[in-house]
Amino acid sequence: MSVRTALGAVLLMSATAVAAGPSFIPDTTFKGSSLTGWHMLGDAAWKASNGEITGTPKSAAGGWLLSDQGWQDLALSVSFRCTGGCKPGMIVRAQKTAEGMKGFFVSMADGDVGLYRIALDAQGHETSREKLKTARSLSRFGAPAPPAPAPANGAGPARGGRGASGIVGRGGGPGASGFAGGRGGRGPELRANEWNDLQFMLDADILRGTINGGGGLGAGWTEDDSAGFGSVGFYVGGTAEVQFRDLTYKDLSVRELPREQISSHFKKQELDPYYYSWGVASADFNHDGIPDLVAGPFYYLGPDYTKRREFTRHLHSAPVRSSSETPGSISRPTSLATGGPT
Repeated sequence: MSVRTALGAVLLMSATAVAAGPSFIPDTTFKGSSLTGWHMLGDAAWKASNGEITGTPKSAAGGWLLSDQGWQDLALSVSFRCTGGCKPGMIVRAQKTAEGMKGFFVSMADGDVGLYRIALDAQGHETSREKLKTARSLSRFGAPAPPAPAPANGAGPARGGRGASGIVGRGGGPGASGFAGGRGGRGPELRANEWNDLQFMLDADILRGTINGGGGLGAGWTEDDSAGFGSVGFYVGGTAEVQFRDLTYKDLSVRELPREQISSHFKKQELDPYYYSWGVASADFNHDGIPDLVAGPFYYLGPDYTKRREFTRHLHSAPVRSSSETPGSISRPTSLATGGPT
């Protein structure tokens, strides 16, 4: 688990409690009046005007507006407003299947706020929906629940305490049921006929979210081994239109370190302050004709090697500035040095 990323997730979610709008620096903010780069699926009409996207259901089943681009890890912030019997939602890691499509669904409907695994048929109609299991608050990766303790002296099954009943992470609390959608108690307060603020982050295999700076969505375990990749999209169902505005998002799989400045004669770039591997390999991963590097769970994009993308789970050693002389315990940062007298 990356302590920095886990801490960032907590800060990202807690920041919404004191301020509206994104708690991250976005890569993209939607301000257009065109839906170029998006496509429709299902029974809804969509339009865009001055950065505002409006979806109108043609039937109660509703429909989707999906991005042409895909992401693995994503942070997203958007405001939404609906009237009457609308049912708004968002989907992330939406990917095609033999039957249609699957992904992870953030429901923002009144009386149904939560995080789900969802499946659609080829026409965009929902065929299944399952609430995500609750995830630990300080983790990027979910884990199977521990086995129940064996009953003592022939007694019946042990009664679970906090986190029992197959729950991943914390259980307990009034209203808690072992599924993502809050830790019990009052959920988020949706403001009818007014703008509501949604923010969620999908990192590795944990999906976290807040509405109006409060709880209600919590954190859910995707159980896809962090390997999911797909579109992000809007959903509108029910009987009334939904408006979305202030859409911003950030690709969390891209990370960057500043360029190092040490000499006019040499170039040195630390790939990462943490130790992941004994060496590096080279290939052109993004097919731009420039060699890239791979070390541990990341590949680093040339020619500067300051940007990296995570492609698998990882563990790391603590960052240090010198290597140990003890055999087998080297934990220096991975770095690249090139150049000579100029």
